[in-house]
Amino acid sequence: MGLELCWIRENVFTLNVQSPEFDSLSHLKQGGCLFAISMPRYLKATTRAAQIAKEAGIPVIAITDRVTSPLYQHATVPLLVDNEIFFIF
Repeated sequence: MGLELCWIRENVFTLNVQSPEFDSLSHLKQGGCLFAISMPRYLKATTRAAQIAKEAGIPVIAITDRVTSPLYQHATVPLLVDNEIFFIF
């Protein structure tokens, strides 16, 4: 998603939370936003990045699956999606 956003917008930075380098968050400035996606087995690093952005006054757009998601509480704009998998037997 970060690659796609780079094509339509300048100053897009991606953060790989599997090996977190929160220094990338220093690029966030007023007028910017953090876009975060988190689904079950919620990664603590994603939630922490959203928390840091929110505390800095940066809006957080979050895609997650429910209001009990740890990411939801840090979202300025929460987007809830249904991630249920239906099996037909």
